[in-house]
Amino acid sequence: MKNSSRWSIVFAVMGAAAFGSSFISKAAFDFLMIFGFAASSLGMLLSLGAMYKNEKGLMLRN
Repeated sequence: MKNSSRWSIVFAVMGAAAFGSSFISKAAFDFLMIFGFAASSLGMLLSLGAMYKNEKGLMLRN
């Protein structure tokens, strides 16, 4: 896995965590929703960039 593949996973996890915690914390709901959407979008763009560059991934085997 190369850098854009790793960063796409990091931003996807950060986005999911922000979305999940936005429903727990009512005081920072708007900020966490915006941050979660932005992080998820950035992760998606990095993932598409990795696919465009034909980066080799890591496949788990049984």
